Formats: sequence, C-alpha cells, structure tokens
Amino acid sequence: MTSELQIKIKNKINDEYGGIERLERHLKFCSNFADPQDRFHWYDMIKYSRLLFEKNVPVEHDAIELKKLNLAAIKHFRSMELEKGCEMGHFLIAIKQILVDYASGVTPKTKRALSQQQMIAKINLLISGDENISALDRLLDDFDIMIKMTTGEERKVFRNLSLYFINLFKTDMGMDLYASIYKEYSDDTLKHLTRIVVNCDCDTCRNLIKFFEYQKKEISGVVRSGGRKFSQS
Repeated sequence: MTSELQIKIKNKINDEYGGIERLERHLKFCSNFADPQDRFHWYDMIKYSRLLFEKNVPVEHDAIELKKLNLAAIKHFRSMELEKGCEMGHFLIAIKQILVDYASGVTPKTKRALSQQQMIAKINLLISGDENISALDRLLDDFDIMIKMTTGEERKVFRNLSLYFINLFKTDMGMDLYASIYKEYSDDTLKHLTRIVVNCDCDTCRNLIKFFEYQKKEISGVVRSGGRKFSQS
C-alpha cells in the first residue's frame, strides 16, 4: 500500500511541476551544469522520482536513513539556484525538505550496521594508494573517468556505483536498505565490471569485483532473513 508520504511527494510533482516526464527532462538537462562531484544528487533525484511513480517504496524509512544525504542535496540545489540560475532548484529543495522534515520528527533507533563497517573496511583494504587520498575519493575519480569513457548501460552502472559508495561511506544505512540495494544492483554490476576487466584490464574494476563477491558472501543471509543478521541495537 502506498504511504501517505509517498502520495504527498507524487502529488507535489504532478500539481506543481506537471508530472514525472517533465521533471525527468529538466533534471537530466540541469545535471549537465553541475560539477562532476555533485552530479550524483541529480542522478539520485532522477532515479528516486521515477521509483515514486513505478512502485511502492519505503519513503519514510529512506527519509530517516538518508537524512544527511538529503541535507547535502538541499545545500547543493540551493547553490545551483543561486549561482547558476537553476530555476528548478527551489522545487527540488521543497521535495527534499519534505523528507528532512519527516525525518526530523522521528528518532532513529538503529545505529550503523556492523556489516556496513565491514564493507567500508574491505573497500579501504582493496582500494589503496596515496595515503593523502581516501578510498572513496579514488573511487569517485575513477568512476568519473569511466562515466566519460562509457555509454548506455555501462555508464549507468558507474553512475549507480558513485551513488552507492557515497551512501556506504557517508550515510548510516539501515540493514534492510543496504541489503535491498545490493540485491537490486549487484548482478548487473558484476557482469559489467567483469567485461571491462576482460577488455581493458582495469585494476579498479578488478578490485570492485572482489569487493562485491565478498559482500555477496557476507550479506546473503541478510537478504534471506529479511535484513536482521548484522543489525546492532
């Protein structure tokens, strides 16, 4: 059953922006004017808005778990509105503010999942190099290069990877959300990464394959048991 919060956001998109198709067109256009490190906010908004209209999604849960990311998105959309004359900035701020306002009225009861800490430690081990550059920064730099070099589905994979690792490192992801993200993307991601390794001998992609294979092993029980295996109280 569709939640009241999801209905509220869908109605706002329909009533104040003329529907999802118009919003998607403008999101894709405006994303071209964002700095590379900020584009994930736009890709996230495109995907999230489409999901709102295609299926019932855990909007209330996501509002709580992704509060920090929503606040960062508000800051970015406000800067685009002020600095680059992005007319839809005000509308996107309003959408994100609905989620932040909801999350602010609820006290989260879960801490960062133990498995999330394990995943971060694993990727830090695999993606090593200059000690002055974090594993996340190295990954995002490599993803930005791959996004420019690829097209179609492979470009989409690297855009999703950028958002995934930003969430992994910067947001306390509930175990249910974490497992569902993995389940939705991992098979296609591994398929594309494997093809790139075969064709281009990419070290980053090789290490990401090791990471996702490790993750598959660690959280397979979480997906089967409904997301509670690694939770902390």
